Amino acid sequence: MALKDRFSVQSTAYATYRPSYPESLFDFLVANVPAKHTALDVATGNGQVASRLADSFDTVIATDISDKQLKHAIAKKNIHYQKAPAEKLITDLSSIDLITVGQAAHWFDLSKFFDAADNMLKPGGLLALFGYSLPTVDNEVDFAIKYVYSEILGNYWDKERKMVDEQYANIAFPYTKINHPDFIQEYEWTFEQYLGYIGTWSAVQLYQQQHHIDLQEEIKNRFTEVWKSETKK
Repeated sequence: MALKDRFSVQSTAYATYRPSYPESLFDFLVANVPAKHTALDVATGNGQVASRLADSFDTVIATDISDKQLKHAIAKKNIHYQKAPAEKLITDLSSIDLITVGQAAHWFDLSKFFDAADNMLKPGGLLALFGYSLPTVDNEVDFAIKYVYSEILGNYWDKERKMVDEQYANIAFPYTKINHPDFIQEYEWTFEQYLGYIGTWSAVQLYQQQHHIDLQEEIKNRFTEVWKSETKK
């Protein structure tokens, strides 16, 4: 299976505009691990998740296949970044308390990844796959983003994106699942921040590469009509 790197091109924008995850998610993860010695964040991107884990774990190992993403990763003394695919065994056997994958599991060869996770996790360790759906703002903005997402970019999403749309519900998950609450992250975003986030989408980059045009300007014009305040929640 060929490795897909869909985010090196926009790595700077990714570090600036991608949403993070709510504190309640990390509180939940930390409360459900047997120990807090070593965490592994796979497909770390710019290190958003790794940075938060570093506040609770002695050591955090964070991997990604993109040199450019790792170049923009958040630096902390107890985070050790490595360039490596998700499916690679990169630690000693039974050495990891928590493995996290934020908004990336759909890119993996999951059977090989799960094999690697089996070997790296300690007995009773936790594997957490999580991500986020389209943001909700208001009726007009939500209608516009769904049109861009489905009608303009519909044919430019990789097939793996369907797993995100399904909120990972149909992944064949070979482990015991634990109950969890819903997690919500809220922002007050400016128009620039909202457009910047859309610009990090892999489908936007693929569309622009194939058509050699700046799709951002067309998207901006579409949202200008419905974004009528300085910021929106």
